[in-house]
Amino acid sequence: MLTLAIVLCLLASPISAAADLEFCHEPGVQTRLLLSASARCEPNPALLYGAVVTLAGLDNPGLARYGTFLRFQPNRLERAGLSLELALMHEEWSEWQIGENRFLAMLNFQPLSKFGLGLGGAWRSPVMKNYHSPFIWRSEIEELNLAYRLWWRFLCRSGGNAAIFLANADRFSFHNPQQLPFGVQGALTLKRTAFTGSIGSAVNGLSGMLLSLSELELHLGVSRDF
Repeated sequence: MLTLAIVLCLLASPISAAADLEFCHEPGVQTRLLLSASARCEPNPALLYGAVVTLAGLDNPGLARYGTFLRFQPNRLERAGLSLELALMHEEWSEWQIGENRFLAMLNFQPLSKFGLGLGGAWRSPVMKNYHSPFIWRSEIEELNLAYRLWWRFLCRSGGNAAIFLANADRFSFHNPQQLPFGVQGALTLKRTAFTGSIGSAVNGLSGMLLSLSELELHLGVSRDF
């Protein structure tokens, strides 16, 4: 599946390649350094698809995740500010010998250029025995969770923008339902090269009027169109 997506990306035009570096720290749980390589292609305005693979350092080193994603936006959906996003993802934690296979389906609504909302569902199938396998989709503890994404671009300039977001799902990862992930992200574009960055955390709960933050996520990325 992953190989087929990569081949299709290489055959299509235009192509965009990206590299991303992430630092994820969950106190008392794990600290990971993640390096991702991805490629995506847009053969026509209605279709975008691609693939990603991620390696991990520090805790749970080695292969961390890989998968494919697709965005579908025919003319009728585009006029209404809608797009459909699908993603298949396998993630694993080598030291814990646990894996998870996920399927994400999300309908995105962008009525304004500075505002966007996504709602959908994520099917999650944890894998214990053969945690390397991306083909196990039934589990005793499988879940169907609500997936959401809300963002507002508060700064938009020629070649750059910044936004705040509230989202528990993206193409690469998924937060537990009890968390409330949020953050700030920005992008700077120079000709055909884009630089991205973000900082985020997640609220686990409210106790004594104090917010309980569960993690810290830092991200830097670069992508180029060919």
